[in-house]
Formats: sequence, C-alpha cells, structure tokens
Amino acid sequence: MHGLNTSLGTGFESLAHILSGGYKRKFTRAFRLNIKQEQAHKIDTIIRDLKAGDHQPNLKRENDLIFSYNNSDKTIQSLEFTVDNYLEKKNCLEAIELKSVRPNSGEARGEKQKILQAKAAFNLLHPQKDIKFFIGFPFDPTSQDPTDYNKEKFFKYLVEFKKFFDPKEVLIANELWDKLSGQANTMDQLLKIVAQTVKKFVANS
Repeated sequence: MHGLNTSLGTGFESLAHILSGGYKRKFTRAFRLNIKQEQAHKIDTIIRDLKAGDHQPNLKRENDLIFSYNNSDKTIQSLEFTVDNYLEKKNCLEAIELKSVRPNSGEARGEKQKILQAKAAFNLLHPQKDIKFFIGFPFDPTSQDPTDYNKEKFFKYLVEFKKFFDPKEVLIANELWDKLSGQANTMDQLLKIVAQTVKKFVANS
C-alpha cells in the first residue's frame, strides 16, 4: 500500500468515486454554503474545549450541539471546503475526506473545524437528511497486514487526532474501502486486481 500511495497519489479519489458512485465537490466562492451564527459559536466552543482537553471527542454530543439552532438566528457564510467523496441519497448525505499521507502537526484541529462547519452547513441545507462526514485513510502504515488496521495504535501515530476526533469519524484501510463499496473485503479485491494488472503488464513488456 505504501507503493500504491506513491504511484497512485490522488488516484485513491478515483477509486473511491468508482466504488461508491460519489464525486468530488467544492463548496467555495459562489458555491459557498451558509450556517447559523449560533452554529458557528458552538463549533468554536467545541474546538476550544477539545484543544484544552475539557471534553473528549464525542460524535453524538457534537452533532446534537451543531444540529440544534434557532431558525430565526442570523445566517452567515460557512468556511470554504471541498469534499473528496460526496454522495447524496434520498435520506442521507455522506462526505469523506481522503488522506493518503500522515497529516502534519496542527492539521487535526483545522480538519475538525472544517468538518464541523461542513456538517452544520449540510444540516441547514438538508435538515431532513442524516448527515455524515468521515476522514478516510486508504491504509494503516502501522499495520504489518496491508488490509488490517489498529485504530488505537493508528491514532497514536497521527498528530493530535486523538484529541480532536471520535474513532467513529475515522475510517482506515479495509474499513474505508468496505464503506465505499458497501461490500466486505473490498481492499483484498483491489489488491488482487492491482497484482493481476502488474503481472500482465510485466508479461507484455
């Protein structure tokens, strides 16, 4: 998977789109979304509390906070953001941010703020839909098995992610690929296809 990461790069996004039926979507400039001012204040508080360690990441608690607001409250623009894999269904909106390399120091806080703002904006736009936003890692570099993962160990490998992210928000290795395809053992199948393709290429070269 390290080798694939080097050769594929953003190709992981293309695989995600093929498997899920999703696509990359930008919510910037003219397509920038709105949130309620109350939601923005709650997001700032959540980030501040997580940074200080006053609260542990809790997906349900955070969703309950940002999805609760007064409709008469002032509307402001959300942060600009891009979704690597955007999939909208009748009753659900699912977004996944794909990370193929280890995030740098300080990136966890910015990613968390962006995701909270995005979820708040999606909820305001589609109040009847179930809103989900994940960060996905194509493989676990701390695992000896290319398709396996250890989320607790992986969180320690990441810089400050444990401080800001609930494990339910993070998809790793086979967990990510199975989520995208809706089927089990997707990562094994992908690796077999890659191996077969390389074998044919070598044979014909």
